[in-house]
Amino acid sequence: MVKGSKRKKRARFIQDKKVKVMTLLHVDGPETVETYNTFQWDNDANKTDPGKILLQLEKYCNPRKNVTYERHKFNLRNQLPGESIDTYVTDLLVKAQSLNSVTSLIP
Repeated sequence: MVKGSKRKKRARFIQDKKVKVMTLLHVDGPETVETYNTFQWDNDANKTDPGKILLQLEKYCNPRKNVTYERHKFNLRNQLPGESIDTYVTDLLVKAQSLNSVTSLIP
């Protein structure tokens, strides 16, 4: 798939939404068309909205984190020999922040 910024630049000057969508899918290639065909839409208008399609593609390309694995990595983190306490605590805080963002998505 073409990176997001290139995708937006190529479709920026087209005015008609349907033509934008067709151009977007054509430029990205057959893999994107196959992916697009698997999307579930709330209504038919979203199928031809380039912004909604780009959001769906972003969700597809950036999958959710595995909460169990993230917790496991956090719980196994020990201070390494020769590692300063500042570095260790900073790494724990980064991992904890990642965990908070992941667990906030869980209903």
